[in-house]
Amino acid sequence: MPVECLVCVETSNQSPSSQHIVHELTQLLYNAKEAFLDPRATRAVLDHLHRLLEKVFNTFVSTYPDYFFTPVLCVVATVVKRRQ
Repeated sequence: MPVECLVCVETSNQSPSSQHIVHELTQLLYNAKEAFLDPRATRAVLDHLHRLLEKVFNTFVSTYPDYFFTPVLCVVATVVKRRQ
């Protein structure tokens, strides 16, 4: 994603400090993109998200055992069951 989508282009061309901020944002976005090229990093994030979803799902089920499942919770339940 270009940094120009995050900041106003007119502002970024007006002052050196604005140009520096755009440069820093560009570098940070590049570093984040580069980090996700490593499949281990992507896997770690996905595993963490899975554990969080599982925790939320289990908390919800234990708190509201008779509650009608919304479509989102049905998707979470499916993901949790597949991973077990």
